[in-house]
This record gives sequence, C-alpha cells and structure tokens, in this order.
Amino acid sequence: MIQTADGLVHITYTWKRIKVKHVIVDPAKLALREMVNGEWPQ
Repeated sequence: MIQTADGLVHITYTWKRIKVKHVIVDPAKLALREMVNGEWPQ
C-alpha cells in the first residue's frame, strides 16, 4: 500500500495467489461512521 503525491492510496494484493489485484482509494471520498456496541455500521 502506498499513497501517491496526488493523495490517492494504491493497494496491490493477490487473490488465492492466483490473480493480482490493484485498487485505488481516494481518502477524500471516505465517510467515517461510528461503531455502536462494537458492531459494523449498516
């Protein structure tokens, strides 16, 4: 995982060691939501 100068986060991983996946995440588009009673929000 790296963050480039433009702020995007690039993640590379393997799926079952068969395929390689590259995902780009824009942190500016993420929305924080509070966990209630230790459960993931819906």
